[in-house]
Amino acid sequence: MLFHVICTVYHLYIVPPKSTSVETQKKQRKFFIGIIFQTTIPLILLWFFVLVLIVDAITFSVSQETVNLAVVACSAHGFVESVAVVSVHQSYRRAVWRMITREDHNSKYTWSMLTDNIVSEVSDAHVEQPTP
Repeated sequence: MLFHVICTVYHLYIVPPKSTSVETQKKQRKFFIGIIFQTTIPLILLWFFVLVLIVDAITFSVSQETVNLAVVACSAHGFVESVAVVSVHQSYRRAVWRMITREDHNSKYTWSMLTDNIVSEVSDAHVEQPTP
């Protein structure tokens, strides 16, 4: 993984290819920094669990409270990762905001199509079939 990070930094910042436009290079750099943040934020929670294991190996005594806190931190990893993705990438923020506020102009049409399909499937499923 370190090799890929080094190669990416080398090709994005040190020797960017001349065949890509300046705008594309800016977008690639922005995306790379976003990915770094997206992976760093949840890893902090997992490192807390590793830290508890190291302290336990050194001192041979860890309280139940510390173990419970480490397990809660690990279980919160998925939620924290989702929040990190939404907070780091602007396109995800926009999409989530549109879902919350229903800003999309086609949402009424899409929603009515979806509900019509569900209603027709449910009504078809409840139609009594004639018995032979």
